[in-house]
Amino acid sequence: MKRYIIALLIMVSATAAAARTVYSLNDNWQFFYKLETSSDYARHISLPHTWNLDALAGSGHYLQTTANYSRDIYVPSEWSGKRLFLKFYGVQSIADVFVNGHHAGEHRGGWTAFTFEITPFIQYGQNNSLVVVVSNAYQNDVLPTSSEVNLYGGIYREVELIVTEQTTVSPLYYGSDGVLINQLNFADNKVDATASVWVTSTLDRACDLYITVRAPTGEIVYSRYLKGRIEEGRPIDIPFSIDEPLLWSCEEPNLYTVTIGIGPRQEDEVTVTTGFRQIDFSSPSALKINGTRIPIHGVTLYHDRAAIASALRTLHYDEDMELINDIGANAVRSATGPHSQYFYDCCDRNGTLVWIDTPFTRAPFLSDVSYFATNRFRNNGLQQLREIIIQNYNHPSVVMWGISSLVWERGDNVLEFLRQLNSTAKTLDPSRPTVACSNQDGDINFVSDMIVWQQDLGWERGTIDDINVWREKLHA
Repeated sequence: MKRYIIALLIMVSATAAAARTVYSLNDNWQFFYKLETSSDYARHISLPHTWNLDALAGSGHYLQTTANYSRDIYVPSEWSGKRLFLKFYGVQSIADVFVNGHHAGEHRGGWTAFTFEITPFIQYGQNNSLVVVVSNAYQNDVLPTSSEVNLYGGIYREVELIVTEQTTVSPLYYGSDGVLINQLNFADNKVDATASVWVTSTLDRACDLYITVRAPTGEIVYSRYLKGRIEEGRPIDIPFSIDEPLLWSCEEPNLYTVTIGIGPRQEDEVTVTTGFRQIDFSSPSALKINGTRIPIHGVTLYHDRAAIASALRTLHYDEDMELINDIGANAVRSATGPHSQYFYDCCDRNGTLVWIDTPFTRAPFLSDVSYFATNRFRNNGLQQLREIIIQNYNHPSVVMWGISSLVWERGDNVLEFLRQLNSTAKTLDPSRPTVACSNQDGDINFVSDMIVWQQDLGWERGTIDDINVWREKLHA
């Protein structure tokens, strides 16, 4: 039996500084379908990858199945005493990760990033086997359960190996960078904010921290050293203020960088980008940014395109952004779930407003079932919502969280689940409004802060004139 051993050899200098290092793991993967029973059939692939572009799916049929991705990682003996993490930026839809035969973790949901620590399973100075079992088969407890979108399957976004010291800014907090910038107040031409830093350590109960905030011009506008107490399940909060801040807006998308470091010798360092702005959604007819009414001209952006499916590269997002700018749009709705972090970085720099959906959606078919009244379904929806909000929290372009799209008030406790999604979003982030897309009447339209009507009259049914009839009845 042929065996392919593919190793990542990472040379480590003996004089290298003790700090976080991130390595791309996008190359040198083997891929084969579960039903093929043997790695003899493995194809050599690079990430991003989806099997619905593979030869077995070449007949044009949408393939829902299970497949294996594998590769070896050579871990130098010099890394003994380090901590190792695997970060996946998107796997559709269920992933089980194994390192040297040990189960490192499972993630259920195809739109968000996730990270597992693999330190306990590593053999230093040797090749280490990495296997990811991926399924895009239908599951009634993993959102979306609707047939509205295709889940193409595969590791369709990037993978990284993160190497840190024993005390580190946590890569494990809901797949985020471990640093959330909370804007608390804007008054008298000053912004008050807090950096919430999630720290994990196998050794210490306290750590030395430093924070550096740089303005869009590059100058340091705030810095501080402090000692923080490490508590499981709680961040270390670092308050700071900026006088005369350059606010983020569609016309002037000013961005600040916040660097958080650990230890006097820079044992770890993480930098995030953010922007400061005021969102006002109290008016029933307008969204205001920094007190200015913003007429929204937006597009709904899905996650696939011909010959690529969902395995988009940065150049494809650049093309999308160019098209959005060409038609004069100033807003994007990420339908069903979030796009890549690269795309939202582009929106931050471009001044494009973003609405990110939670994958609680329904297709316009009578046979479609979008909601299952089980604890497993609800827990998965809440987990994915938390990941969406926390991973995209620092993006100033993101101005609203979508909690549902076109769902029906049918089944047991649909309204209760919607209210639970809404309250969870408001608890995690009270600064942004929640929004839902609806084509129904009734109480379902009074859960989120804002509602967007989608009535396809004159297209799916009826005539365009029926819109006036529907609008008058709704107003009454």
